[in-house]
Amino acid sequence: MIEDFDYNEQQAFVQMGVLPEDYENQDYFRMTQVLTARSPDDRPEDPMEMLKRLGIAPTKIGGKEEK
Repeated sequence: MIEDFDYNEQQAFVQMGVLPEDYENQDYFRMTQVLTARSPDDRPEDPMEMLKRLGIAPTKIGGKEEK
């Protein structure tokens, strides 16, 4: 598990230029959130928004109109 911490710290340094001292002085959980954040294109899409984007009326799925 320590190796995972070290790897995250290494990636922060190599990929983003975060100095080890700065990394170690930050809140671990927040730093993990930042390092694992996904771009908007990589995030799951809301199914209802996807249907709207595709031009499918979400109220008429399955041949029945929902109320």
